[in-house]
Order: sequence, then C-alpha cells, then structure tokens
Amino acid sequence: MSCFMCGKCSSTEEKIVELDYSRCGLSDVPFEVYSSSRTLEILHLEGNKLRDLSPQLFQCIDLKYLNVSDNEINSLPPLISKFNSLQVLIVSKNALVLESISPNVDKLSKLTTLDLSMNDLGKVPESVMNLINLQQLCLNDTGIDYVPANIGRLSNLRILEIRDNYVEELPKSIRRLTNLQRLDVSDNNLNVLEEIGESHSNLTELWLNGNNLDKLPAALIHLKKLNDFDASYNCLKSLPKDLGQCTKLTNLILSFNNLESLPKSIGNLKNLQILKLEANCLEELPDSISKLSNLEELNVQNNSLASIPSGIGHLRKLGTLILSNNCLTNLPTEIGSCLNLTILNVHHNQLMKLPDEIGHLHKLTTLGLIGNRLSYLPITISKLSSLRALWLTPNQTQPLIHLQNDQLDTGQVVLTSILFPQIPVQMVEEEEMPVVPMPIITPQHGRITFSADIGPTEARLSRTPTPYRKELRRLRHALGGSG
Repeated sequence: MSCFMCGKCSSTEEKIVELDYSRCGLSDVPFEVYSSSRTLEILHLEGNKLRDLSPQLFQCIDLKYLNVSDNEINSLPPLISKFNSLQVLIVSKNALVLESISPNVDKLSKLTTLDLSMNDLGKVPESVMNLINLQQLCLNDTGIDYVPANIGRLSNLRILEIRDNYVEELPKSIRRLTNLQRLDVSDNNLNVLEEIGESHSNLTELWLNGNNLDKLPAALIHLKKLNDFDASYNCLKSLPKDLGQCTKLTNLILSFNNLESLPKSIGNLKNLQILKLEANCLEELPDSISKLSNLEELNVQNNSLASIPSGIGHLRKLGTLILSNNCLTNLPTEIGSCLNLTILNVHHNQLMKLPDEIGHLHKLTTLGLIGNRLSYLPITISKLSSLRALWLTPNQTQPLIHLQNDQLDTGQVVLTSILFPQIPVQMVEEEEMPVVPMPIITPQHGRITFSADIGPTEARLSRTPTPYRKELRRLRHALGGSG
C-alpha cells in the first residue's frame, strides 16, 4: 500500500489529522508524524517492521486512533499514558509479552477499542480490567487459559473475542456484561457454558465452535436478538427443544457434532438463511424444516438420513442443497419446486433413479451424483440450460459429459452414457469429490450439451479466523518457536 497523508485545512494553516503509513516497510516512525504531533488524530502504521514506539510518538497527545498491528513491537512503555485522548488502540500481531505491557495502560480512560490479539501474553494484563469504557476487547490467540473474574467490571463491552486460546470455563462475572453483542470463545477448551443466558439478551453473534461442549445452556432460548450462532466442532448430542424461540437467527452452524435429532421447533426459525448440519448422526429431518421459507443453504452431508421430507419443496429460496454421504434411496418429487436451487450434491447415497421434476430446476449449475446406483437419468435433465457440472463418477475428466437418448422396455425415453450403470457404492473406492464444481473444462460436443455459464458458489459466513489454529500453536510452542 502506498503511503499518503490526509489533512484538513483551516484558514491560517494546514492541519494534518490523519496519516497512513501502513505496509510501507518502515523500521522507524516517519518524521512527518512528529511534525504533525499537535493536530494528528488518526495514525496507521500497521504492517511495518517497527520494534518499539519511540518516545517522540507520545507527543501526539490528541491521537484518537492508533493502529500498529503486524509489526515487531516488543513493549507498551509507561509513556503510553500520554495518549489520554486515545479511543482505539490496535497492537495485534506483535512481539508483546505480559511483562512488556506497562500498567499505565489503565490510564487510557477514553479507550473504547483494544486489540491485543496474536501476542504471546499467557494472561490478560490486570491493567486492561480497569478500562471501564471499553466497548471492544480482542484477545484472540494470546495463550491465555482463563478469563479474569473481574471482567464484569467492563460493563460497556459490546464485543469480546477470546478465540484460539486454552480457556476451560468462563467466570460467573461475565453475566454482568449485559451489553454484549458479539461473544467469540471459539477454539478453546470449554466443557460447560452455563454463564450465557438471560443477561445476554443483546447478543447478535455467538461463536462457540471448536470446544468440548456436550450440551448447550437451556437459557440460550432467551437470546432473542441472536443472528449468527456457530457451535460446530463440539460434542453436542442434542439441542434445546425450544431453540426455535431464537427467531432472529439467520445463520445456524452445528456441523461436526453427535446430534441424533433436531427439535421440531427449528421450523420457527423463519429468518434462517444458512443451516449447516454436516457430520452428525441424524437419521431424519423434522417435517417442520419445510417452514424455513428464507433458507438459502442446507448442508446435511455425512449423516444417516434415509429420506428427505417432501416439504423440501416449500424452500423456494434454497440455492445450495448438500445431501452427500447419507442413505437416501430416492429424492422427493417436490424437490422440483426448489426453483432457485443452483447446487445439488447427492454424492454417495443409494439412489436408483431421479424424479422427472428435477428438470424444473432451471437455475441448477452443479449436480453431483457420484457413488449412487443410477442406470440412467430422466430426459428432463436436458432442460437444465444452466448446468455446467454433472458429476457421475470419481474418474470423470470433465464436468460435462455426452448424454444420449435411450428407450426403456416400458417405452420411457431417458438419458444414458457410457458411465452408466453406476457401480454400487460399496464397490467404489472411497474418493471424495468437492462440493463446489471443479474448474471448468470445455466439453466435447455431443447430441445433448449444456451451457457453462458461471454461476454462484456456496454461501459462506464472512468471518476471518486468526492465522494460527490451536494445533499449530501447540506445535509451535513444543518446538520452541516464538512466532
């Protein structure tokens, strides 16, 4: 990124209030920062090679925003108390340790945002617990194994992130954080979570993924404003029966657990757009799932489903449906009513035929059928003008293949190929195909071909984790590495 200055002018002289020297390869703070010390309010120095904060920098007493993330800074010195106007301090991804952070940090009485993520602290600095005006505190990947009991003092917190650490439980005082809107405790060692409940009615985001939870608190149903909830990669066997009371939910991620069933109340989540349930122990889906009228993505791969409710046809906004690695012997004819479907993956099931109604899915771009027991495809497949990938075998060299008309003994006209009949699942060497289509290869011309227009891929939540996952951090420390 190029370095630039941003200034505001008065009638007598130019007043520089913002400087951006991010990613300029700097080893020292530029002179221009010091020369603008009387007026400077916003300073970007992220992504450089700074090892310390020079004493002259603290002459910028009107500084309100300081970002020095992704440097090599090894201390926050006592002079930091000079920044008595500072509201935002971002020092993530540096070389700070607990002892190198001056207690004077608690003099930053106007601070509302503090990001200490990706520093090897081991503990939360005591001085941080005195910053009672904090609204956002980020301590991701800092090596902490507990949250201080006095965190309840930070009653103005709206965002608390402590993901990628070693925390085993949350203190009861966290109940006092009644203004929390986002709580991220993912990728820790939590076994229980009884501290989250009625007092956190303002939560809109709750990230619990990557812990050791075997149940969710019943009080979860009091989170009436919750939009995003991720409890994947835990040990959950069941869900609160009244989960459907969280009616504001738009994203619900429960993948990689031990869930055997879903509560009927899930049908009350009328605002739900994304539902991910892959890698559980589900044998059926409740009929109430047909009430999720705003659902755009449903992923139930790697379960034990024997059928799909016929009410699936009511999901008119559904764009991605992943059913692979189940025990399905058929698809309901009502699937033809999912007119917005673009990706349908039923790899590795026991399908012997597809319903003719699949030809109604005019927006379908990807159809995955690997590892089933199909002998032919319905002639209506030829109506899928948007199709760009049709997967029938793991050894397929191109996403679209030559299909030709054939006639069954019954007189029914169908589509066949040299890839039919499919080899039964148990005879196919285990080989996973991607859920999203592979890079497009121009198909050879055959009697029936399909257009290869670019279409949408799977929807995903936009949330960026810290670069080092827990396993990598542990390996790094075991090898004696510091960064």
